[in-house]
Amino acid sequence: MATQHRRATSADVARASGVSRATVSFVLNNTPTQSISAATRARVLEAARELNYIPHAAGLALAKGRTDTVVLDLGTTPFSSYQVGEFAEEFSRILEEHGHPVVVHARAQDPQALVRLTRATEPFAVVSLDPRTSAIEAELRAAGATMVEQIDALSAVAASDWAREAALLQLGHLSATGRRAIGFVHPVETAYRSESELKHVAAIEVAQEIGAAVGPAVTLTPDRDQSAAAVRRWLEDSPALDAAIAFNDETALALLAVLSDLGRRVPDDIAVIGTDDVPLARYATPPLTTLRARSREGAAYVAARLLTAMDRPMEAAMPPHIFDLVVRGSA
Repeated sequence: MATQHRRATSADVARASGVSRATVSFVLNNTPTQSISAATRARVLEAARELNYIPHAAGLALAKGRTDTVVLDLGTTPFSSYQVGEFAEEFSRILEEHGHPVVVHARAQDPQALVRLTRATEPFAVVSLDPRTSAIEAELRAAGATMVEQIDALSAVAASDWAREAALLQLGHLSATGRRAIGFVHPVETAYRSESELKHVAAIEVAQEIGAAVGPAVTLTPDRDQSAAAVRRWLEDSPALDAAIAFNDETALALLAVLSDLGRRVPDDIAVIGTDDVPLARYATPPLTTLRARSREGAAYVAARLLTAMDRPMEAAMPPHIFDLVVRGSA
């Protein structure tokens, strides 16, 4: 017959560490208004670790009027997004180190799915990368969220100008290296289309300001031969093109492969620049010039704001800019 082990309680931790249950609560909840000696705090934490003590979520919620859970809503952004993945990883790491579990919610086409999740988890905060969230903020608060923030994973603030900053860096570099006729390449993934259109428009506007020209765009497809045919037509229709801005690195890597199929030399015939600095970018032929986003710094900034709102002050500066240019062989 299997033996069932009893779950450790705060009373067990109190007995093991020789303190009261109230002191255990103050230490484990990191209560800022209580002065607990370093030795006592260490003793309580060690006892909790040895007993594998896990605070009961329902009890904590009853005592505080809420849970310490944070919901991170990715909206319709695919999990494959490198920048969003870095943001989610760092954001979750920081909050969980401070005792706040993070529930990641993704790929919901219906915004009401976020309301249902909020009602089920009653989180302290909902942090959303989905611009549709602002329209349901009142519903999220009514469902139990104390705090609701709609942000951008690249800049950590709403209504960011990341597309413009990306265009300034990419076009500035291409212009400085003598490129003047620049095309834009949309990704295979339809989920990225609105963001890609935003970047294309920003590139056109910035090009006008600096005396360059961003012309026609081409969209890649899941089929390599079809993409090669589309790129061939694109280049034939615009023979002066000497550079291409790809929506992201995955798109840029696919473009490099297609250009090689077509016998086009990079960067001699056409320069290529991406965005993300994914690990494979440096292994491309030629190595890919790209932008590296400061997603982890943005995540730390948002996490610090949340922890401060939870009476657990943490300092983190907002990144001074969103991207860093990484120059390699493709441009």
